[in-house]
Amino acid sequence: PLDDCARRLAARPGARLVAGATDLGVESNIRGDRWPLLIGVEAIDELHVFEESADAILIGAALPLADIGRLWRRAPAVVHEWLALFAWPPIRNRASLGGSLATASPIGDAAPLLAALDARLHVAGPGNRRTMDIASFFTGYRTTVLRPDEMLTAIEIPKPLPQAVRFYKIAKRSVDDISTV
Repeated sequence: PLDDCARRLAARPGARLVAGATDLGVESNIRGDRWPLLIGVEAIDELHVFEESADAILIGAALPLADIGRLWRRAPAVVHEWLALFAWPPIRNRASLGGSLATASPIGDAAPLLAALDARLHVAGPGNRRTMDIASFFTGYRTTVLRPDEMLTAIEIPKPLPQAVRFYKIAKRSVDDISTV
């Protein structure tokens, strides 16, 4: 199914992959964006994996965030803290790490956490699979290294996991306060 999906994506320039559709819905509703074809990936089992081995955690790109929290019980505390802060439950039940990363949203907060965990991304296209560090995935505002016929398939987090990763809350400050910091 994954190879078939990649072939369909390659055959239809301008097609857009969709799993949870949380970001796509915003693009459609607020900006009025439309696409010639949407290709749903929710039925592709490989994109919904969750595997934990001695060497890594492998998370399918379309696995909803709520499922990650339920399946990855021994995740670093920061992962569970992050999941609880990510939108509201109906969004967490649809949104995925793959979607958050592939849209390269400038407000997406998955990338910094995954970078802190030294994540690697798995990408597939017709007859082609590659893996890269998350830092080399983004090329600019809402752009990634994904070619038009490729899709993000999984996020791999190597072990051992860090002992601590901390999020810092930044309080709102006035422009004057920021300039004196």
